[in-house]
Amino acid sequence: MDRCCGILQVKRQVWEGANQFGSAQFESTTAVSFNAAFLSAIIVCGDTKENPMSTLPAKIVHCSISRHWKDVYDFAGKPENMPLWASGLASGLEPEGSDWVAYGPLGTVRVSFVPHNEFGVIDHTVTIESGLRVYNALRIVPNGDGCEVMFTLLKRPGMTDEQFAEDAAHVQRDLGALKSLMEK
Repeated sequence: MDRCCGILQVKRQVWEGANQFGSAQFESTTAVSFNAAFLSAIIVCGDTKENPMSTLPAKIVHCSISRHWKDVYDFAGKPENMPLWASGLASGLEPEGSDWVAYGPLGTVRVSFVPHNEFGVIDHTVTIESGLRVYNALRIVPNGDGCEVMFTLLKRPGMTDEQFAEDAAHVQRDLGALKSLMEK
């Protein structure tokens, strides 16, 4: 198996134990397409067989929020609140075991979140019915009396600059919705 560089570039993963968010190994490195409206981003792995150190163009989409970072983290990190600000989850998430399930254009989608933590990390893995796993990196970090909310967006192979800009704009709208809710 090949290792993909960076924890943000993830495709199909072989986890060491159920729902662990530690070191991952990868079976496949074929680029995929994913509905950008669902969870607002795509993060996939490049071809690690030919170039094990390849990286994809990346953009950190962020938003400053005038509210203490822990308040924002506590709200944004609750899966049941995500449909209020993440438009791709507008249909809602339902708890199922340790995961959350959404129903949408890609069928049943399972979402696994990292455990609540003191670092503001809300990373989550989305698994679609085909078995493909997509890793999404979301961070809330202190910024003075407020915070920054940051989502890492990677430009997948075959994506045009225009499509990448559209995805970034979609993520920015979602972060703006979170900002509006948190600054009320």
